[in-house]
Parts: sequence; C-alpha cells; structure tokens
Amino acid sequence: MSVSSVASLPGTSGTATGTFPPIAPMLTFLPFVFVAPTPGVDPNLIEVNVTADITDPKQPYAAFATNVFDPDTDPAFAGIPSTPPGWQHKLPLRYLIFSE
Repeated sequence: MSVSSVASLPGTSGTATGTFPPIAPMLTFLPFVFVAPTPGVDPNLIEVNVTADITDPKQPYAAFATNVFDPDTDPAFAGIPSTPPGWQHKLPLRYLIFSE
C-alpha cells in the first residue's frame, strides 16, 4: 500500500505479507489507517494505491485494487442525487485534506 500526496512526493508505504491458500478467497479485506498531515493554508490531495505482488514461480506478476467499499454516504451535489454506502469500482482512492 502506498499513500502519497499528489502535490508533493514521496509518500508513506505500508506492507502486509501473507500467503493465500491454493484456492484464494474472492475478497480480501485490508483495512488501512493513516494520520493525515496538517495541510496548513493549502488543501492536500492524498492518493492511496493498493497493490499485490504475486510471486508464482512460473510467472510472477502484480495486481492492484480496483474495487473498494465506501462506508459513508456522499451528499447530493449539483443535481446529482446522494450516493449511499457501497462498492466503488475502477476509481482511485483519493482524499482531500483541508483545514477548518
């Protein structure tokens, strides 16, 4: 997992290791926590990339998360109705951090 600021790199990385059984589960839950830095005057856009390194001796490869569960409700905006909690597909994990 890599957490980085889109405006100022480098970011923070976290690693979880493990081995799947011969028949891997369809879903793997990987909760993550990071402490957002105080952005100061300018907002800070954070992007999280979740990847997996598959170490098959015959053909190593990598994968990345494209489906994530969003646990909160997104409010309505500009005529677009609100979105309840649920799965998001093919979207980057981005967070805008700003001072109140």
